[in-house]
Amino acid sequence: MSANGTNGANGNGDGKEHKALNYWANDPRWSGITRPYSYSDVVRLRGSIQIEYTLARLGAERLWNLMHTDAYVPALGAITGNQAIEMVQQRG
Repeated sequence: MSANGTNGANGNGDGKEHKALNYWANDPRWSGITRPYSYSDVVRLRGSIQIEYTLARLGAERLWNLMHTDAYVPALGAITGNQAIEMVQQRG
């Protein structure tokens, strides 16, 4: 067990913490977001088992990239018939 009692999950010294902190601070996706807590607060309070939702993360990254590179992203379905017609007209 590590000195902080977490079996090394909150800082195993492999550089992931530093890389994540740089991502958290510099990624344009999070620009303009104000957090009332620090990255070290998150690391300190998170659980000892890190869960990775690979498919959700990949889907979110793909949608984010499409939204910032394509003029039109047909990602959300129409709720009404008029919306469906507008979506088809915009695409064509």
